[in-house]
Amino acid sequence: MLIMKNIKVAKILAIAVALIGVLVVFGWIMDIQVIKSILLQWIPMRFITAVTFIFGGISLYHIAKIIEKDEGISSAVVPLMSIIILLIMGIFLVSIFSGSKTGIDGFFIKETPREIEAFPPGFPSTGVIISFIIFSIAGMATVFSQKNIKIYLRLSGWIMTAIGGVGVIGYIIGSDILTYNIPGFSSTIAFLAAVLIVLLGYGLVLLGKEKEAEMIQSL
Repeated sequence: MLIMKNIKVAKILAIAVALIGVLVVFGWIMDIQVIKSILLQWIPMRFITAVTFIFGGISLYHIAKIIEKDEGISSAVVPLMSIIILLIMGIFLVSIFSGSKTGIDGFFIKETPREIEAFPPGFPSTGVIISFIIFSIAGMATVFSQKNIKIYLRLSGWIMTAIGGVGVIGYIIGSDILTYNIPGFSSTIAFLAAVLIVLLGYGLVLLGKEKEAEMIQSL
């Protein structure tokens, strides 16, 4: 019963993340600031970040199906989503260290002066980039490396939960450092992005717990 509950909760989190990502994309297209940032004084979630969360939600849902032994197309969807996420966030990570602008975000949506204030312009927060890279690697490991997968899932999940949780706390106490506002290295993480990272991370933790329980039962 506990096993099924973990999987169901992970699937619900996955759907929630994907739907919120779609909502934020809609907010960008229709230029509805409250959807992008919740409060006007907060940094909005980047358009490309919202798109990546859609991929992340889809990936988490299918990771849950793989853990549930209901693979079907999931064994193809997870690697595909992981590769897409790695490509997007890998480009941003390389660009941060090389000091160049990708133009990816601007290709989709033209930023307003408020969004351009962040450094680097158009880039997701470095905390978001690192979290998605960790998440995509965990997804690939689920498909191609079943050995010790419970450790990969739980460790990746807790790291992501910590990264997102720090961002949320930063907003609560009004700390620039905790919201990853590091001049020359990282733009401020959006509040919604921090929350969704927590949801994705905890989803992985739940699936790691499920896998561990499954292994114990098989002994």
